[in-house]
Amino acid sequence: MHLNPAPAPTTSVTSSLKLPSPAALPPSSSMTTKYKGPWIVQLGGDTAQRGIHTKRRPPQTALGHYKPLLPVVVTCANEEDAKALNRLNKTVFNIVSTEDNHSLIYKCANSPVTDLRIVGSPVYAFRVAVETGVWIGPNIF
Repeated sequence: MHLNPAPAPTTSVTSSLKLPSPAALPPSSSMTTKYKGPWIVQLGGDTAQRGIHTKRRPPQTALGHYKPLLPVVVTCANEEDAKALNRLNKTVFNIVSTEDNHSLIYKCANSPVTDLRIVGSPVYAFRVAVETGVWIGPNIF
C-alpha cells in the first residue's frame, strides 16, 4: 500500500518590500570565514548594481563585445582587494562624470584607495568575451 501525505496548507503574503538579492549584499563577517571567493566588484554603471557581489557577477552586465567604458566588472581572489576596489565607487565613480574617461582614469590611478596588494598576482583583462572584465589573483578562473 502506498500512502501520499496530504499537502501542507499554503498561505500567500504580498509585500511591497523588495529585498536585495543575496549576491548583491556585501559579505558579512560570518561569511568571510567560510566563503573562499571569488568576490566580484562592479565599478560605475547602474548604481543599484554597484558594489561587491559574491558567487556570481551582476546579471546582464558587461557581456560579449562590450564597448562602453562603464561599468567595469572586476573579479578578485581575495576580499580585501574587493573592498578596496569598491571604495572607488564612492571616491571616484560617484564624483566624476561617466563621460569623462580621462578624469576617471586619472582619479583611479591617483587614488589612495587603489593601493592594492596585487603585486605578483596575475591580472587578466578581457574586452571581448562572454563575460568581459578584469580578473585579479591566482586561480581566479
